[in-house]
Amino acid sequence: MPNCRECPYMRVTGYANVTANNRYRGKHPRGDCMCEHPRAAEVFRRLFPRSNRMACFIGFTSMNDNKPQIKTCPKWCPLKNPEG
Repeated sequence: MPNCRECPYMRVTGYANVTANNRYRGKHPRGDCMCEHPRAAEVFRRLFPRSNRMACFIGFTSMNDNKPQIKTCPKWCPLKNPEG
């Protein structure tokens, strides 16, 4: 089963704004993890046609980390659904 934490298509695309609430002794705030697989958006929209969620979004990182907090992969993962 694919694992987003080790997948070459997973990218951290941005970090939360640093505010007084998330500034902890030099740690980076949480980041946004996205899937950059060429078929990710297509498979997501095929499985969830009426969803308003952001396609290709995997999850957030914990503070000062660059890996998503999920342990496996989302249902729409193109590596998990090769036929779509």
